[in-house]
Amino acid sequence: MSNFYIVFLGKRGGASNLIFESLQERKLAKQESSLILSQHFVDDSISGFEASRFVVRTPKRLSARQVFIYIKDVKLLLKNLNSHPETSIAYFVQSSPWDLLVKLLMKTSGIYIISGIHEVRHHPGDKWPTWVSTKMDVLLSNELVFWSDYVSKKIRTKKKRVVAKLPSVVKVSGDIEHCEEEYILGIGRIRKYKGFEVLVSAFRLDTLKDEKLLIAGEGKVSFATEGNTSVLNRWLSDEEIVRLIGNCKLVVFPYLEASQSGLIPIARQLKKRILFANVGGLSEQLANYEKAHVIESLEPKLLATQIKRLLT
Repeated sequence: MSNFYIVFLGKRGGASNLIFESLQERKLAKQESSLILSQHFVDDSISGFEASRFVVRTPKRLSARQVFIYIKDVKLLLKNLNSHPETSIAYFVQSSPWDLLVKLLMKTSGIYIISGIHEVRHHPGDKWPTWVSTKMDVLLSNELVFWSDYVSKKIRTKKKRVVAKLPSVVKVSGDIEHCEEEYILGIGRIRKYKGFEVLVSAFRLDTLKDEKLLIAGEGKVSFATEGNTSVLNRWLSDEEIVRLIGNCKLVVFPYLEASQSGLIPIARQLKKRILFANVGGLSEQLANYEKAHVIESLEPKLLATQIKRLLT
C-alpha cells in the first residue's frame, strides 16, 4: 500500500476543513496517512486522528536564519520520505509559497503529487503573486483538485483534474444555535478585493443607523469606523469564526472579485442568511441554498436599502 502524505505549509485560510476531510477519507478507506504541516498550523479538529506528523518550520519573514532553518527541515523531511521504499503520494491541500521547494524535491524523488488549486491569480491587496504558485503547481503536479468549476475553467492543462467542493466541517456548540443575533457581519482577511469599504459606507447612511456592523479579520484597515461600525482586527481562530458567524443576523460577502470562500460553507452549515456578490465561484458555493441572496448593487445607498429589506 502506498504512503499518503497530507501537506499544508501555510497558516490556515480554510485548510483545517480540507485536512479534516482528507483524514476522514483515509480513515474510511483504512489507509494510514501522515501529516506534513508548518509550525504555524494549530487546529484541534484534527487532534483525534492517529496520524504521524512532520513539522516544517516555515519563515514568518524573509530572514537568512529563518530561511536556513526552513531548508534544513525540508532536507530532513526528504531524507525521511526517501527512507520508505513504497510508492508515495503527497496531497497539498492548499497552495502556499513554501510548497514550491518541497514539491520540486518530491517530484525529483518520484513522489506522486496532488495539488489543491483555489486561486488563479492574486487579488488586489494580496502581496504574493499567486499566478506564480499556480503555474508551478500545475507544472509540478501529477493531479489537480480545483475547489470550484470557475477556477478549473480558467486553467488549461491536460493533467488529471477533479473539481470538488470546499468542505464544511466545523464544531458547533449548543449555545451557537440558540444565541441572540445582534449584528451584521463582514468576515475574512481584510483586503481591498473583499469590498469591506463599500459595506462600511453603507452603514454610515441613515437607512442602517439602527443596525450594528462588525468587520472581523486580520489586515490593514484602510477605512474609517464610527458609530455603529466596529472592527475586530486580528487573526481569528476557527472557534472564533464559528462563534462570530453563529451570533450574527446576516453575513455579507461584498467581494469585488473572488474565486471562492472558505467561510461560505461554514455560514451554510450554521444556516445563516448570506448576502453575496455574484463574482467568481461564489454562486457555485451557494447554489440551492434558500437563505442566500445576491447583492443587487455595490453602490452603498442601494446596498444599504437591500440589507434593510432583508432584515425586515
